[in-house]
Amino acid sequence: MADVRKELNFCKKVGVQVIGMVENMASMTMGFGDVAFHRAPTRLTPMEADPLSPTKAVSPALGGTFSHDSTDDATPDSDGAGEECTQEVLDLIRTTCPQLLTDYLITTDVFRLQKKNDSNTPKGMAAKFNVPYLGGISLDRNLLECCEKGVPLVETFPHSPAVAGLMRLVDQVLEQCPPVDDEEEIEEDMYM
Repeated sequence: MADVRKELNFCKKVGVQVIGMVENMASMTMGFGDVAFHRAPTRLTPMEADPLSPTKAVSPALGGTFSHDSTDDATPDSDGAGEECTQEVLDLIRTTCPQLLTDYLITTDVFRLQKKNDSNTPKGMAAKFNVPYLGGISLDRNLLECCEKGVPLVETFPHSPAVAGLMRLVDQVLEQCPPVDDEEEIEEDMYM
């Protein structure tokens, strides 16, 4: 965001009109089968977990908080996660709630931004600089793959999470910069 802030200041100083600002990697969406599960180094009892505040219902290693001393001596791995237990969790989901694997997706913020302090978010920064906020594009492995192969995402993976955001972005850019009719452009060139 600091780099974007510098660019917005530069554009303002030199008089370059900014069409709008796009939030890259705004979120990440995936299926339960696409994620790895790890045991939390410290656990809460179900009564202590706050379903409306999931970041407080996890281990302090993930940003959660506790009001009691834990007796769990699990040592986190070097990446901050506890023991890997993906297969165990997927088996539990298949047994108790299989529709989670087929009917639902997980969406998370990639970067924990201070949502309450709007000026620290891309949308807040756009408002501060009086620049249109054009929306966010999801972090999407299909988008990365398509960019590397030089193929269109909307044709290759039409249901991919980033498609909706990209299509909204294209519509907004076209609205800001309508295409020039080729015949009008040729006529203008003839009279110059």
